[in-house]
Amino acid sequence: AFADLVDAILADSITAGSLDFPSEHPFWGPFTLEQDREIAGALASLGYRFDGLGGWVDGRVPAQRDLSLALGYAGLDPMRIRQWPSETEMTELFRDVQVAAAEHLAAEAGDLTLGELVSMLGRRADGLAEVWNHWGRVRPLLLEES
Repeated sequence: AFADLVDAILADSITAGSLDFPSEHPFWGPFTLEQDREIAGALASLGYRFDGLGGWVDGRVPAQRDLSLALGYAGLDPMRIRQWPSETEMTELFRDVQVAAAEHLAAEAGDLTLGELVSMLGRRADGLAEVWNHWGRVRPLLLEES
């Protein structure tokens, strides 16, 4: 049940765009964290979503045209990109991207109250009844770790 809670928090973090991008990456590096997150969000809105494991949901990889659109949707000028990722590099664009779950959790449910978590997780909270039934004992343990 606890693993389900962790999975729900990770999934919610990905959906919210709480991702950390490698600063040395040829594509992500030149942008700010905010810009990287906006690009990833724009890609997701086009149907190209990060899977949380360094790849793409359902193996659906964008083409250069899609990445160019995402840059535009993020308010950035695609003309500023000097070297676009190759087809192989596009497949691995998210390889070193990490989910910033702790940051997302702190921002959305910093006190770890039951209400905050249920609100943050929305429908994902529905299947966690066993966790919620024991929340009085679980919450202090989680707060102790942070």
